[in-house]
This record gives sequence, structure tokens and C-alpha cells, in this order.
Amino acid sequence: MHTTTALAIKEFGLRFRTGFLKDRLFHAAFLAGPVFLWAAHVAWPEWQHGLPLSFSLLVSMIFIQPLAEEVFFRGFLQGHLDRIFYHRYVIRGVSLANLVTTLAFCIAHLVHQPVPWALAVMAPSLAFGFFRERHQHIYSAAILHCFYNAAFIYAGAQYAL
Repeated sequence: MHTTTALAIKEFGLRFRTGFLKDRLFHAAFLAGPVFLWAAHVAWPEWQHGLPLSFSLLVSMIFIQPLAEEVFFRGFLQGHLDRIFYHRYVIRGVSLANLVTTLAFCIAHLVHQPVPWALAVMAPSLAFGFFRERHQHIYSAAILHCFYNAAFIYAGAQYAL
């Protein structure tokens, strides 16, 4: 493989490894999204997102958007920032690259969401970035992102009926 291509694959976190499938912390994070949504419903029973559910919306929100966001935010941006910062500047397990990427991710969500929802993506974004760095690829973050979006849609649709 050409050296430039190999470096890009490494920097963007595109080299797939299956080790994350055995990671108990990843399993815990996988369950945390639905637990949080359940707790949000208990705290605010009137909550619903009111999205008109259609096949194209489901495909877009569960697969296309999260995968595109992970490639850009965790792959390109966080990978590039991590290289610039040389994996330094880690505070309590959160790297500066992850923090800056999360800030950009939240700002991007302001385009279609109100401020509280844009801020609500901060914790999942930090988790996505954590697993991107922990596993040295974007696939675990992308799987979490797809699953969290699916749980969000399911929870909102369940309570909207």
C-alpha cells in the first residue's frame, strides 16, 4: 500500500480491528444510551421529538448521518488534531483533540437543533471520541452513534404514539 494512503487510513481511523467487540467499557457505553433515554422519559414523561417517521428519515438518521459525522468528526478532524497535539493534553481521559472535536460536533448540531439538544450531544460525542482513541479507529464510535440515534428515534416515537 502506498505510504500516503496508509498514513491517511491510520490518521482517519479507517483500519478496522475487532478488539472493541470484547471491550467491556464499550458494552457499557452501548447500554448507556437507552438507559439515559429511559431516565429522560421518566424525568420528562411528556417528552417526544415529533419526527415524522418515514423509511428515508430512518435510514438517514440511523445510518447515513452518523456514519458521515463519524468519518468527518472522529475520522478526519479528531485524527488530524490528535496528530497535531501528539496525543498530549489529556485531562481525566479526555484528550484536547476529543474536546475540540466535541465542541465542533455540538456547534454543528445547532444548525438543526435548539441549544439544549445541541448541548445534549456533548456527552455522547465525548464517548465517541474516547472510543475512537481507545480503539484507534472510528468503527466503534460509528456503531455507538448509529445505535444511539436508533434508540433516540425509538424512544421519541414510542412516547409520541
